[in-house]
Amino acid sequence: MNFSLWQFIHNKQPSSVHPLFNTSLIDGIKIVCPSDLAQYWQKSPNLDFSFIGSIKTGEVFPKLWAKYKGLHFEITERKNGSFRCTIRGSLHKYFNDGKDNANLYTFQNLLDTLKRLEQEFKVIPSKAVLENVEFGVNVKTPIPTDKVLKGLIASGKNRFELSKVKGVLFSVINRYEYNVKAYNKAYQLIKAPVLTDRKKCFVMRLEFHYTKMRWFVNTLKVTTLQDLASIEVYNQLGKELID
Repeated sequence: MNFSLWQFIHNKQPSSVHPLFNTSLIDGIKIVCPSDLAQYWQKSPNLDFSFIGSIKTGEVFPKLWAKYKGLHFEITERKNGSFRCTIRGSLHKYFNDGKDNANLYTFQNLLDTLKRLEQEFKVIPSKAVLENVEFGVNVKTPIPTDKVLKGLIASGKNRFELSKVKGVLFSVINRYEYNVKAYNKAYQLIKAPVLTDRKKCFVMRLEFHYTKMRWFVNTLKVTTLQDLASIEVYNQLGKELID
């Protein structure tokens, strides 16, 4: 049985659908922050940095990294003595204190997350340059999600490829500037205590992961984390998912 990737998104969701199945758009990001944050981050009580080195030679490489509630912080010293400071990971998971990204993550939640990043780590959204962006939608399917994923053939001229990661089925299209990924979100959602009918938890997650920012810069005029804090941009990303 073959399915259109978009047929479940274009169909109206019933009003009784649980909020977990509603749209949670922006999730994963990678940003480059100003060099002067290196010192502040290293002094932060929330970040325990590790270093990378060679066991054989004892050489310590000029890179530090730390994890905090779904985010990965990296500080790399350049040859000129300045620092490249980056953060990558899930804004949604960070908002949930690192627990998961299984619940609804609204536009207001995104705004609150950016405020928290600034308060905790001095990340000013207008100075945080985007390198990667991941956005998507949860779609309630009328049949088991794995059956839908196995039925996905192509989007335009691009064919889907099936794979399994830790027992979860994925259907993926890899392109030069972005990847399209569909997978069975139910494996994560069934851990949420608010779901009572787990046998009918048929949910597909559809995501676009942009690793090149040309479309964001040229079409959406988005270059920084602050630019994502726009309801117009948020709506355009939603439109991209269903076009």
